[in-house]
Amino acid sequence: MERWVGQTPVCSKRLLKFRGDFLLFGSMDNSNKENRRPLTEKELEWEAENLWANEDQPDANEDIFGDLSDEDEDYVLQQQSNTDNEQSEDEEEQQGDPSISQRNVVSILGKNGHRWTTQAPARQGRPRRENIVLHLPGPKKEARNVRSPVEAWNLLLTNETLHIIVLHTNQEILRKCQSNLPQSYKKPTNTTEVKAFIGLLYLAGALRVSNCNLDELWSIKYGNGLFRATMSQQRFQFIALCLRFDDKTDRNARKMVDKFTHIRQIWDMFINNCKSYYTPYENCTIDEQLVSFRGKCPFRIYMASKPDKYGMKVMMINDSKTFYMLNAIPYVGKVNVENNEPVPSYYVRKLSEPIHGSYRNITIDNWFTSIPLSEQMLEQYKLTILGTLRKNKREIPPKFIQKKDVGTSIFAFDRNKTLVSYTPKENKVVLLLSTLHPDSSINAITGKPNLIHSYNETKGETDTFDQMCHSYTTCRKTRRWPLRMFFNMLDACGINAMVLFSLANPQWKEERKNNRKTFLKELSMALIEPHLKERLQVTNLQSSLRLKISEILEVDIPQRDHLNINLPKKVRCCFCPRGKDRKTSFACRMCHKPYCLEHRAKLCCNCENQQ
Repeated sequence: MERWVGQTPVCSKRLLKFRGDFLLFGSMDNSNKENRRPLTEKELEWEAENLWANEDQPDANEDIFGDLSDEDEDYVLQQQSNTDNEQSEDEEEQQGDPSISQRNVVSILGKNGHRWTTQAPARQGRPRRENIVLHLPGPKKEARNVRSPVEAWNLLLTNETLHIIVLHTNQEILRKCQSNLPQSYKKPTNTTEVKAFIGLLYLAGALRVSNCNLDELWSIKYGNGLFRATMSQQRFQFIALCLRFDDKTDRNARKMVDKFTHIRQIWDMFINNCKSYYTPYENCTIDEQLVSFRGKCPFRIYMASKPDKYGMKVMMINDSKTFYMLNAIPYVGKVNVENNEPVPSYYVRKLSEPIHGSYRNITIDNWFTSIPLSEQMLEQYKLTILGTLRKNKREIPPKFIQKKDVGTSIFAFDRNKTLVSYTPKENKVVLLLSTLHPDSSINAITGKPNLIHSYNETKGETDTFDQMCHSYTTCRKTRRWPLRMFFNMLDACGINAMVLFSLANPQWKEERKNNRKTFLKELSMALIEPHLKERLQVTNLQSSLRLKISEILEVDIPQRDHLNINLPKKVRCCFCPRGKDRKTSFACRMCHKPYCLEHRAKLCCNCENQQ
């Protein structure tokens, strides 16, 4: 039996609820009330569908209650009256507030017919979950328990990666030794020595002497004694010359498939470790880094907007708060994409894989931003997009790219997307697209949309990361692009390791100044120290180097008496002032000058400086 109230069908789920039970009205007589039973969910849905599907509406004079009891009839009328009152209140509010009134909503069409509205769509149901961090940001897994810089560094550049470098470097050393007569510094290397080599690179970067000539670094007068104590200058040059990262015998076959194959294996291992040990904050940035290089490279490019101009491009995603490099993809030429996917969308999708489904926001520039990309990232991967938009996009309404008064903002909305056109200065229009900001709020102080303020706060993190790499770089002049990329990987590893260590040890930042420089010095010393201990055990090591290593390690070494001459009687020390009149029975075996215990060494001070 059909049930109607006025001209509106009565939904059984909404109005046929009485005293907590859903009752089936009209299908039974009033005299048979005791036989009524609550309806199941399926019966309720079926009842509602039948009511709404019926197109024959009764006359206004028809008895719409049929054989309902007086008590049930009063309840239905009361529910309908409450509903009508709520609807009338909503209509009054809409008439009083122009922002809510649907009469002010105007549709705007883009060049391709894309429809925008001038008012933000009303939100229904639960609030959006975008930009809500569900997992604690910062280090995770073993990175939470690091207690020294070298521990954080070893998580990213593991011993397995170093073994691969040692293996292929020794293969190159054997090839070099077969062609020429082996010399003392031409011998195979090991993991400890490679770590010491990397430690010297970090030390040169921390001291900002990476571009200095090696003769100056190993100079007795002007150089740092730690370089000479760690290894000879010829050995350092030889390791840099033979450093390899892949098997050279089958490289040509792999180059046909991947131009980055020279360093691909250790690069992928490093990037996977960067993903595994860190959870970013709510905002991330995707941009490009230019690794400076002017030598021969199959994918070298020119970028006029970058300070270095020529080099190798790396697409990367960084945390907007700590600048941590979460993921990176080197650009090696043409990209093979599926289903005609645009190349910028491909990079955004691949770089953001570690944060898919995490409701975070990604800030990008106008090369990446597009309307389809924003919809795809929000619907499929639960990520919001905030970025500038190029004026040639077909979805943009024509009035949004026209010149306007300075400080003018125009907004347009489409479901979860917000488009704004802002005029910062005369004859310039800036377009931004966001799936994070749902309204058209304006900053009261600056007069700019809050959307623009959010973009300015989170847009430059990749550039900051690149600047940090340049500040204390490990790069030395080279003509081999794999070695240049390895130097860049060391710079990135140093920054990421510092982020992990500082977040796991918050008191470290408070106790020290120049945090990054101090971190790199501690890291370089930790990498060099095991090699110094091994070198101290060499029997034929120069006495001056042995003494220098003992001073660096702060250990005492036994004095060798055969280097001293026992004088028949005590004489005055030639190094002490005459006023002290200090007598001694020891003299240097080389120059035979007497010296006291204060000036005692393996050799006298003069002979030590001549070594």
